[in-house]
Amino acid sequence: MLTPEVLDFINTHKERKSAILFGLEAHITVQQTALDLIDRGYDVHLLLDGISSITDIDRIAAFKRMQQSGAF
Repeated sequence: MLTPEVLDFINTHKERKSAILFGLEAHITVQQTALDLIDRGYDVHLLLDGISSITDIDRIAAFKRMQQSGAF
């Protein structure tokens, strides 16, 4: 999920084309942010030890979906 603040940042720094993501709820906010950035042409790298979910199955499923969509 790209917030207005994130959109402002990426629009200001168009020379940057990579992002490193970490955060809570892998299957919700991290996943949506990753997919949005991938759609915009960014290389998305996931900091696996820095991403969590309440359940492991949600975390694992989110990692698989993000990887299949092009995240590293």
